[in-house]
Amino acid sequence: MNKNIQQMLNILLQQDNYLTASQLASMLNVTERSVRNYVRTLNQTGTQEPLIVSSPEGYKLQREIYNQSVKSRLFDQGDLEQLYKIALILIQQRDYMTFDELATRLNYSVESIRSRVQLLFARIDEMDIQVQLDSQIFVGIRIVGNEAQKRLLLEQFLPISSITKDNPSQSITGVLGIVATNERVSTILTVMDKTFAEQSVSMDFVVYAKIACHLVICQWRCEQGWCLDNTTEDNGSVITPRIRLRKNCCLDYYRTMC
Repeated sequence: MNKNIQQMLNILLQQDNYLTASQLASMLNVTERSVRNYVRTLNQTGTQEPLIVSSPEGYKLQREIYNQSVKSRLFDQGDLEQLYKIALILIQQRDYMTFDELATRLNYSVESIRSRVQLLFARIDEMDIQVQLDSQIFVGIRIVGNEAQKRLLLEQFLPISSITKDNPSQSITGVLGIVATNERVSTILTVMDKTFAEQSVSMDFVVYAKIACHLVICQWRCEQGWCLDNTTEDNGSVITPRIRLRKNCCLDYYRTMC
């Protein structure tokens, strides 16, 4: 899905009222014509009713249609899960990983892994995420990019619709895989709930789940030694991280910023 279309969808998910084409165009830094094209694209996704309704007041997302669309794999749920697993393994690698090694880790054939890696980077190009696939014959592949973009990569491929309101902690832990532990997720949700209650913040559950996943990923990456204030030097083909680890820095940051 186009990056701007996904961003517009996220904006509408957070709104209970209508937004005009002018307002959306300003938020997305595009023309009103582009906004109308995005709406047309989203309304041609195969649902019986339009995903986004329009009126003289502007545009509004039909949440019931959206939820049904997600459940019916409108957004390639199976692909998301597979691509998330591949991205998760690759961003942990400082060195090259062969297709054979990646296939073994995920119990796929080498041919299948090659095609999925190609799909992953085709999607990355569509989303305009600033990471690159560094590939060397007979050596392997790795993902090159700054830390913020690597986190964004993971978040974009999360199968968010698998997270349930009934048990968000357990379902977030399941969706994130090795990134999460029950203790970590429970702690972050407790902080979020307390902060949002104090500030009288309400939001759609999908947005809530995305924020929670973002915080879990941030804390996990910090514990691995990859913080947003890392600096990198590109010495030819070698990326050398200078790591400054601050325990719980991301959680502390969001505790003060929410």
